[in-house]
Amino acid sequence: MGSSSISPKKPPKGYFTQWASQFCVAAELTRRGYLVTLPLGNAPKTDIMAISPSGKRFTVEVKGLGEGNWWIIGKVEPSEDLFYILVHVPREDPTQRPRFFIMKSDEVKNEEDKYIEEKKAKGKKVTEMDYGFAWKTVFKYENQWDKLPK
Repeated sequence: MGSSSISPKKPPKGYFTQWASQFCVAAELTRRGYLVTLPLGNAPKTDIMAISPSGKRFTVEVKGLGEGNWWIIGKVEPSEDLFYILVHVPREDPTQRPRFFIMKSDEVKNEEDKYIEEKKAKGKKVTEMDYGFAWKTVFKYENQWDKLPK
């Protein structure tokens, strides 16, 4: 057979975390009675398309971290049917269960806006990497699955 098109190079550090996070969210949603699909290709702001048990359609943007640091989100345009599920997949101890932080898109935007305003108030330059928030910011959103459409 011909040579493989898969490169033997090691993938970037975040590659495993993002894939693990997406599949963890898909599995958890399925366990809770949602129908889910993961779009192939590059679908902006859509890592998972879902249908609630009552038939409501919505999309999920998944962000994953392997260790507690900065959640990079990107500029958010709030939408009633867009949710963010941030996942901590412990890289240092794979026996620990993932942690899920469920946020409506307007909550994500509000948290980002707070950080951006604080940074501007200090006279600091805002970059694309600033559209996110600190690790501990999301703790109050842990396991808030009831925010998702029923």
